Amino acid sequence: MKPDARTIVSLTVILSVFIVLVSQLSPVSATAASHNLTIYLILNNTADMVYVSPAGAPVSAGSLGSGTTYSHPTHSYIASYSSSNLLSALIALDSTYIKASTQGTNHMLEMNQNITDYYIITFTNGDWRKIDDMISIIETGDFMQEISPSFAYGLGLKYPIKMVLNCSGIDVQSNLILNPGTHEILLDYNQTDPTTNRPVMSISTI
Repeated sequence: MKPDARTIVSLTVILSVFIVLVSQLSPVSATAASHNLTIYLILNNTADMVYVSPAGAPVSAGSLGSGTTYSHPTHSYIASYSSSNLLSALIALDSTYIKASTQGTNHMLEMNQNITDYYIITFTNGDWRKIDDMISIIETGDFMQEISPSFAYGLGLKYPIKMVLNCSGIDVQSNLILNPGTHEILLDYNQTDPTTNRPVMSISTI
């Protein structure tokens, strides 16, 4: 049977980056237990919306002023997100305090916690709800035990599954590199190779 001349596939490539800062000191060290670490994340705009978890409502970064210090909040995270849904967030396990403030033409996210705990700094798409949806498993430590911990796609699979195209029966005569974003992929039938009797396909974006 001759294959369809063209097949269009739609897919999305999502970029998510997060950084985990872990102390090199032993958790049982008396010296380590008596020291705290403060992290500052400075973002070069005042147009973002900022959600400080104890405050309960997002506000404009330009209206933060010198900020409010929240001591020992129930949930320790601050999320800053733009109108284009670009999210930056600072997350701690059990912070001493958290704070967000305006710094001239910038705004700053600030956290302090014991040096034996770790911080997560993430850059992805979405708003504060993306962090809020995962904060409980971050606090229990389950987030970092996932096969592929990420804020960009769902968690909870015990075994990662990758979908691949079995090309043993066809010849693909082109390569394709995709950047983060949404793409439509075109699989184009060219001819059948008279020697191998296999269809010859090319792959490209639309």
